[in-house]
Amino acid sequence: MKIKYKNVILPIIVALLAAELVFIIKGNGHLKMLRSHRAKLREAIELSNQGVALSRRGEFSKALALLEEAIDLAPEDSLIAENLKAVCFNSCVSLIRHGNYQEALDLASHGLIRLPKETALLYVKAESFYNLNMNDSSIAYIDEAYAVKPKDPAISALLGDLNNRCRQEDGLETSRTGYFDIRFEGGDSREMADRILVMLEDIRDKQGALFGWQAQRNISVILYNNQQFSDITHLASWAGAAFDGKIRIPVGNYRDDPGLLERVLTHEFVHALLFEIGGRRFPGWFNEGLAQYQEGQPADNSSYVPLTDLSGSFIKLEKEDAQYAYRASLSAVSFLIEDNGWDPVRLFIGRMDKGGEFKEVFWESFNLTVDEFDRKWKKSIGG
Repeated sequence: MKIKYKNVILPIIVALLAAELVFIIKGNGHLKMLRSHRAKLREAIELSNQGVALSRRGEFSKALALLEEAIDLAPEDSLIAENLKAVCFNSCVSLIRHGNYQEALDLASHGLIRLPKETALLYVKAESFYNLNMNDSSIAYIDEAYAVKPKDPAISALLGDLNNRCRQEDGLETSRTGYFDIRFEGGDSREMADRILVMLEDIRDKQGALFGWQAQRNISVILYNNQQFSDITHLASWAGAAFDGKIRIPVGNYRDDPGLLERVLTHEFVHALLFEIGGRRFPGWFNEGLAQYQEGQPADNSSYVPLTDLSGSFIKLEKEDAQYAYRASLSAVSFLIEDNGWDPVRLFIGRMDKGGEFKEVFWESFNLTVDEFDRKWKKSIGG
């Protein structure tokens, strides 16, 4: 009997062709998916690069918007996630440096939605709560960050320093007035704390009348013994007090000299006032010069230093260099006020409160650039 293959082979051929067609269709689908994924990744990388470039120019809001768009396109890309973390952290630090603690807190909370358990952002929340005088909340976020075990040694160091400040203040007593709260050890320090609060309220009224601008934020003051002050601030031995968002005073230095105490409080209050007005936008020479001028320090016009060399903080300078920088800053600010009067200074302070960079606002207020003022001041003291 002869077997007929024709009817058997035809269905097999049809089935094979159908299978091949399905394979081709699926293959084309995978290829399209791959091409789409690559296109999204390329777009995400480009957006990430643009965001990083913007952040380097200080345009953090635009940078974050681009990086969030990038992470939506490529949620598994670890490099884009790292860029988002870095820009979010740097933006938060900038807000804290300028005293915008609630904004930093809100931004860090938003960042943690996309980057849960990120220790850098947990630190930002802890630091923001600390500066808002919510130490219990600060400690809670410090503990949460430690539980995650931060891998970055810089973040570990920041957490350690903040933890030290919070724990040290935790056992202190607190008193308050309208615009100030003060923390201190009990006992004899209570009388000193009450005296300082009365002085600060008086200083606030006097300086507000002179500047034409009253401080609105609550200002925190912490009293230390000399060793505590050194341990907490890590400042040079010549520093007699400090303002870093809070006024910190080694109170033992001033117990028996109320006149000196009032000058020191005035000096640190002016720092606090300028911080509220312009954050960190005031250069060192103006900040320290005005604080000395307002405390009643007489100018010594024997010291000239180019103002460009006095733009940063003086806190890390050696004692002799710091004394020279302070004298030069006071000389420059004294000349500025005495040459122009207080009206342009008040105008300048008011404009700084509305934003803008120091050099630009300086020119608008005094009708000369900082460099031109530097040369004029130098000539006035025979420098």
